[in-house]
Parts: sequence; structure tokens; C-alpha cells
Amino acid sequence: MRDDHQTAFLYRHVVFLTLAMLAVGHCRCSAENSAAGDWVMLIDYHDSSQFNFLNNEQLMIHMGMNGWGTNWAWTTTASQGRWTSEVLNQSFPITIGASKIIINEHAEKISEKTISFQYNLSADADIPLTELSLSFLPDRRFGASSIFMIDPDGKSTEITVPIEYGHRNYGKASKIEFSSKQLGVIECDVTPPCSVSTDGALRLALAEKLFKKGTSSTSVSFSFQSPASFAITPSDIKKRTVVMEKADWFPMVVANDNGPSVIGCEEWLEHPAGRHGKIRIVDDHFQFDDGSRIKFWGTNLAFYLSAPSKSDADFTAARFAKYGINCVRMHKFTCMGGMGIGDDKDARMMVPDGLKRLDYFAKQLSDRGVYYGWSHTFQFQIGPANVKDLVGGAEIMKNCGGNTYGLINFAEDVQDLLIQRTVALLKHVNPYTNVPYCQDPALAFIELQNEDDVFFYTTATAYSKCPTYRKLLIGRFCDWLIKKYTTQAALSAAWGGSLANQSLEKRDIEVESNPWFEGVDHLPQVNAEARQRLLDNAAFLHDVQDKFYNKFVGAIRDTGYRGPLIGSPWQAPAMLPLLYNLKSDAEVGTVDRHNYFGWLFGSMLSKPGSGYLSSGLQQVLDRPFALSEWISQYPCCYSAEGPVLVAAYGLGLQGWDASYEFQSGHNHAKTYIDAPIGQNLWNADLPNQIGQAPVLARMIDRGDITEGDVISVHQVSSKNLAEGSFDFSDQVKQEGDIKSFAGSTPPEALAAGRVAIAFNEDAKPSIFPDMSKFTSGKVITSSTNQLRWDYSGKGFITIDSNGTKGAVGFVGGKTLSLNGISMKIDTDYASVLITSLDIGKTIVDCHHALISATARECNSGFSYTQYDQQVAYSGKLPVLLEPVKASISITMRGIDSVNILDQDGRETGRSTAVMNGSFIIDEANDKSFYYEVIFK
Repeated sequence: MRDDHQTAFLYRHVVFLTLAMLAVGHCRCSAENSAAGDWVMLIDYHDSSQFNFLNNEQLMIHMGMNGWGTNWAWTTTASQGRWTSEVLNQSFPITIGASKIIINEHAEKISEKTISFQYNLSADADIPLTELSLSFLPDRRFGASSIFMIDPDGKSTEITVPIEYGHRNYGKASKIEFSSKQLGVIECDVTPPCSVSTDGALRLALAEKLFKKGTSSTSVSFSFQSPASFAITPSDIKKRTVVMEKADWFPMVVANDNGPSVIGCEEWLEHPAGRHGKIRIVDDHFQFDDGSRIKFWGTNLAFYLSAPSKSDADFTAARFAKYGINCVRMHKFTCMGGMGIGDDKDARMMVPDGLKRLDYFAKQLSDRGVYYGWSHTFQFQIGPANVKDLVGGAEIMKNCGGNTYGLINFAEDVQDLLIQRTVALLKHVNPYTNVPYCQDPALAFIELQNEDDVFFYTTATAYSKCPTYRKLLIGRFCDWLIKKYTTQAALSAAWGGSLANQSLEKRDIEVESNPWFEGVDHLPQVNAEARQRLLDNAAFLHDVQDKFYNKFVGAIRDTGYRGPLIGSPWQAPAMLPLLYNLKSDAEVGTVDRHNYFGWLFGSMLSKPGSGYLSSGLQQVLDRPFALSEWISQYPCCYSAEGPVLVAAYGLGLQGWDASYEFQSGHNHAKTYIDAPIGQNLWNADLPNQIGQAPVLARMIDRGDITEGDVISVHQVSSKNLAEGSFDFSDQVKQEGDIKSFAGSTPPEALAAGRVAIAFNEDAKPSIFPDMSKFTSGKVITSSTNQLRWDYSGKGFITIDSNGTKGAVGFVGGKTLSLNGISMKIDTDYASVLITSLDIGKTIVDCHHALISATARECNSGFSYTQYDQQVAYSGKLPVLLEPVKASISITMRGIDSVNILDQDGRETGRSTAVMNGSFIIDEANDKSFYYEVIFK
């Protein structure tokens, strides 16, 4: 995960704007819709250098300001000015490298339909940069639209909307026209003319290439076809914000009591961990020495949280056991600088006190039946003591600040350093268990490295920053080519003109370190000679990665550890890079991936198989599959669906083997959806996340959801990889941590049956799903008949297994008939689940069952901007919960009582009336989200 909070906010902001963009058609015309209203140019709530073009109070275009230093080093502005009139005057800096450009901005309404901006830029020295620009992103609501750029000679060039990703230059513009069939034309006059480019948005450059010492001035004015107001005062903003909570929302008042409770899963976790022997990968699943199988329903603890104090360790281990969390992914705990327990001077060493805390926590988890896995390394950092041991140690310190992210994929001596650290940890004897970690049956997996691979863009950055290692990699490439082609003549015959003046003799044949060139967006467009060079380049990088992983795996196995291993849970561009990278991970062991989702009113339910569930399109047929980082990140208010989708469709229908939601904490006191914008976007310790775990953990452990039939297999042979030719297509879209996948097998197939990729030596035809077998209208029924995904509206799913039943999504006003149970849910969006509380028994024959019912949640006072649905104020304690109201009828057997539990799942002595097997849950009155059904 990203650790820079500003970057995390940027990802969220860009993702929202990208998902909002869906304009179609291309038309340069006047408004044809009489509903077109007056315009408002509204200053952004969070950054006064940004503006929102509103029509009828709906967002139509967002105008921001962005900057890039040399080599596209990202930077942005931040200004918090507020005004009491319709005249804006502000001054703020933008940092480019070690220098600053001061931006003086003056803006005002100069006529009924015209608003003018003046940007005066100044600097004390010459500043190299790529670009400082205004960016314009039309929203989907801007009708059927196009953008027309008019150059100083009057020539017009059309830019279609939505604006495609991929940088493209259009030359200088003196005028830009934003043309909507519904809303008319907004004319933007630019003086002097400025360069225009696109890359997901339109960019108007205020400065580019080199900003010379002194000042520059640019005027940008906007003329509308109807009256426009300039809204920049605090009251202008306030009247466009909405408070989320309603009068009947109730406070979260959990006591975090780990004592006896109805919901507790402690007896479901067999303890100590490893009671059935050590864990192994057997075919496509995890299996103990005694032959029994296990799936992991887990969470993440990051940085120092994996090495807590003794009191925190005791509490956290007990809390996880209570909620049915049977494995913890210990994430980045070896980091330096106080973030983890790594020694600041030597990357191979741990701080002794930190290691003791890790040891104690591992023992407490194991005693509770909770396994743990190591995702111990992210952006491996070297210390001063390591410089002398590395051929380019000084270079890494100087050019990369000691961070080997990307570089480690091809810097063999850096790899050795990481391997030494991991081996030392595995050989360390835990004084609380008296066994080394390599022999601890509670250690469920080891991940070689987090979120990095040779086919990701970080490799190119490291390649350019570290010339010593770049030269070594080029030498290895030349050796690889000699082994394949033997002579320069044979190489020249294969590569032709793409070889240029490079030669094996001079050992100067460059490696293409940017994987984009080998992906689906570039490789199909090049000629045969350039294609062969890229195919060889990709095969070589795959060998480089395999050599690293094989060396690492061998060292780990030499310690005696025989458990599951993971290469890296990360991505590569679609098709050839993705498949090579996936093959490397499959050869290591478990295939693991990360994915996130979310904006304020974002839901995955309107499109089956979308969001983080779509990562399942990368499941390899004969390997376990894990999703070790996922969440509908704050402030997504429809996050209750996430755990249910992963548990039912992922670990159930798709047969996944592990899930680790990101992320958890110690939570002695109160849970808080953190207030600072852009910080702590990931909170798994909320009622609609971990609060649903007591139901879902039981469903997974009992195997209520049957694994689906295999309905799609993408076949990949060695020849396919060598030629870059396949009988299927894949698509990958990535916005930071949020990714989506599609292709020949649509993500909707994930709602029907199992999908997979298979790697073979010999070519085989791929198998594609016949979705007509599973689809009726806009309802997909799984091959097991236990799951239904209805996307006729905003979407909902139902679960109808013997052990667990329920629904999640936009179910308000619907009566849902499940086998033996019916529900009428009044709440617009909710998750209502019922599961047997008895081990080995279903709802038909159990003594009692548990109901969890959750909806939305937010901090007290949480508010958002109505026009673009961004957080205005994150609020304060307590967390407030939207009450669920539902009528439930259980006809399969008699009910003795329905007890209202408290928010910690304990008995309260209260109950709800039952008549003829029917009862009502009304959380506005009950102030809880758990109920116990006692059967006659």
C-alpha cells in the first residue's frame, strides 16, 4: 500500500474523477436542452487553486492545477484562501525539485457571462521542469461533448470526450471551446497562446521545459452562453455541502470486550495454531500434514503494529479470535526509521526490543489459533552499514535515498542482502515457543517482496537512477542474447533496424525497462523487427525475475521452512508483461494480488465481478489464490458489500484460499474513521467490516458456499509467451491502488463459475464462458445455485446456502425469498446475513443462529460536497451507524426467541417479538447490529 498520505488522497481524487467521466458523442453546437441553467464557477472546498464548473448545481468540468518537474516528477499546489466578495487574489508556491515557483492568481467576474483569471508566475532562478498546467476534466454530465482547440492561426482541432489516457501534444492554443450538445459552449480565451496536451484530462501549460528567472503572465477567461456567477466565499461552499447522518442514526459504543459472547468464534479456531501439522501447498489449496484443508479469513497489521506491547498483543490476539480472524498478514514490520522493527544502520538487523515484541505476539496469536504470515518487506531500504557490501551502495544512497524499490528486481547484491535478512529472521529462535520461525507451524506464508516486480514501472525509474546496476543489467542481457543467437549477424537478422548501432561486442544493447512497451497498448502496433526485440526483452526480464525468486526460494527452503511462499502480490501491464509476471508468481507458489475500490457513493454491485473481485481473473488453475489487500476505502459509504463479496464469491464460488482485508489495528478504545483528508483510508475494524466477520468466518469454515464449476480457462503456453500471441485478450486499468480487469472472459463470469489461467508447455485452446447458461435478464445465478447477483438496478446479491443466507446491496423495499427464509428490508442499502452458530450444523438443525445487519456508517458531522461528492468534513467521534429495519420470516422451523445482542455480541436480556416465525429487527430502537435466533 501507499504510505504517503498526500499521494493516497491524490489517488482517491483522481479515481473519483475518472470514474465520473463517461461523456459520449462529439458535437460542436449551441445548447439544445431548455433545461440548461445558469452557471456557477465554484472554488474547490479543499484547494482554492481549483474550481468546479456547475450547471444546475451539477458538476460539469473540474479545473485543477498540476505540475511536473524534470522526468515527470509529480507535484501539485495547495492553497486554502477564502474571500468575501467576487474578486479573488491569492499567492501560493508550487515546488519543483528544490526550487519554488510563486503563483499569483487574480480572478473576478468581468461581465454577466464572463469570468477572467490572471496567472502571474515568478521565480528567483531558472527552473527546469516538464510542465506547470491548468487541467480540465469534463464530467459525464457535460452531455454529448467535445473540446475544440483553436491555434493562433484559427485552425481548429477536435479532442474527443472522454479524454483518453496517454500523453499527446496538440501545439499552442489561443482559444479552447468546451462544447456540449445539452449545455452549449464555454469559450476559453488564452493570452498569450499556450501549449495544449491531453492525458486523461486536457492540460493548458502555464510553463514548460524551462521557467526562466523572472516573471511570466497568462490570462485565461471563460465566457458562458448563459449568466455565470463566481462563487468563492465560505457561504458559497457551505450551502453546497451535505451532512451524511440522519436523525435516527445511532452511535457506535463497542466496549471491545473480549470476554464470552454469542458472536465469539474462539471455539471455531483450533488451537494452538498448527495442531494439524504444518501448512503446505497441495495442488490449488492449502493443506495440513494430516490432510485437512484450511482457508484463511484474515486481516493486515502494518508496520510496528505487528510487534505490539504485551498488553496490546494479548488484547489483539483475543479480539481476532473472537471475530473469527484465523490469520494475520504482518505487513512491512521490518521497516526502518521507527515505522517497524528494522535497525536504521543495517538492513539485515532487527531492533532487539522490537524482535522480542514480535516473538511474544506470534506466540499469543498461535495460542489463540490465529496463524500469521510475513509480508515483511516493502521498498527494501539499505543502511549505512550496507553501503560497502554493495557494488553500487553509494549510488543507491545518493540517487535513491537508500530505497531499492524497483532496483531490487535486477540488482543481485541487493537481493542477497534482503535474502540474508529473511533467512536470519527464519532462523531466529522465538524464546516464547523455543522453536525458530522456520519450524513454527503457525507461520502460514512468506512473501518475497510486497508490491514490486520487474514488469512494473518502478523498474524503469531504478534503471535510470542507478547507472552501475543499469550497466550490469545490460551486460546480463548481452550474455542472454549470445546464448540465444550466438552471433551478431543472427541477432541483426532477427532485430534488423531496431538494433541500431548497438552490438554484442560493445556490450551496449539497452534493456527496455518500461514494461508498457511490451504490453497490449504498444506491442501489437510495432513492426516485426521491433516486436522481436521487445519479445526478447520481455523473456529476458522474466528470466531475471525468475533467477531472483529461485535464489530467494532456495535460501528459504534451506532453512527448513516448507510452507507456502508468495512472489509479489503486484501488477504488470496487460497481456505479455502480466502473463510473464503471473507465471513467475505461480512458479513461486501462491498467486496473490492487491486491489481496492471506492469513492463516496461507489458500489461494485451494479456491475457483477467488478472492483476488487475482478482480480480473480488472474487466478492460476493449479495454484492457491489470495487477495491479501482489499477494502472499499474510506469514505466509501457502501463498503458493507465488500466482505460479503470476497467471502461468498471469492473464497466460496471461486475457490480462493486466503483473504486479508487492509487494515486492522489494536483498538483498545474506540474505532474512529480518521478525520484528516487523505489519511488512513483503510479501516477494517468497523461494524460493516470486521463486524460481519463472525457470520462470514463461520460460512467459510463450514464450507457453506460450494466451489463453482470451471467455466473459463485462458491457456498460456511457452510458445504463446515467446511469440506474444494468445487466443484471448486481457485488459488492465490501474489508478494507483485501484485496478480493474476485463478481456475475453468478462468479469461477470466471476458471478457464475470459476475462472482461471493455466500455464502449459504445449499449446491448448482457451475455454470461454457461455454466460447465457447463468444469466436471465440482468440476474446471474452461480453454477452452484447458491448465489444470485441482480444488477437490474443499483444491484444486490443473495446468498442461499444451507448454513448461511442473506442479502447485501440496494434491497430497500424488496421482499427476498430464500429457501425457508424471507426478508423484507426497508433500508435502501443494507447487508443482512444469518448463519448457524453451531459447528458442523446448518440453519435447519442448529440450536441457534446469528444475524448481523449493517448499512452505512460515518463520523458524527461527516459532510460532503454535493456537486462532486468529495469529503468536506470528516467529522468526529462517535462513529454513527445507519439503522437497518427489516421484517424476517423463518418458515423452515419453529423459533423460541430472537434476542437482541449488544454491539460486542453479548446478551442484553432484551428480545424482539416473534409471531408465527416472523419478527422485525429495528436498529433505530435496538441500537445494535447483532441478533441471536434461538430455535425450538
